[in-house]
Amino acid sequence: MADSHDDQTETFSRRFVKMLAESDNEISLRQHLEYKITCLKNEVELKFKNVNDRADMTEAALELQSGANRDHFETLNHEAARILKATEITVSRDTWDAFQKDYSDWKSRIERTMAAALGKDEFNTYRTETNRALTLRTGQGQGVYMSWQTFLAIFGLIGLALTAWGAFKSPSQPTTVPLQYAVPMSPGVPFPVAPASR
Repeated sequence: MADSHDDQTETFSRRFVKMLAESDNEISLRQHLEYKITCLKNEVELKFKNVNDRADMTEAALELQSGANRDHFETLNHEAARILKATEITVSRDTWDAFQKDYSDWKSRIERTMAAALGKDEFNTYRTETNRALTLRTGQGQGVYMSWQTFLAIFGLIGLALTAWGAFKSPSQPTTVPLQYAVPMSPGVPFPVAPASR
């Protein structure tokens, strides 16, 4: 834009010089200076307008960037809150491994103490019965699941048998109504009408 304005100013200056060179036009120095001042004033106004336009565009870009930053920081804050909440209800792998090791050590100490207090045979009986009870409890949970599966399998087999029986039996029965039992249709009535009683 500035180049076109400079070209315009140069064109005006040539025109003015041409008017001075012609003998029939007498232009005073005052008019010449007024003309130059007007050209400079227009040029300065154009430059100020360009600067103001750039400032407005920069301000709009900064507002867009600040909005994007605000959204980004809100997302990060929500993510930090989610991670904090998740760590409140879970433990790290190192903590869990340390707990399992401590639990195993504690269990071994208790078993050694009980073995020393009860004797080897009684302790082995106790351990066998305890393991059996734990296995039964685990099996009960699995057994409930298995009983539901068994129930659904039996129910499915009964349904399959009924469907097969219905399909096997249906070809022996007629699929249409015999003629003597057909209901006569009355003209102009869209549904069957029962015959008049005799």
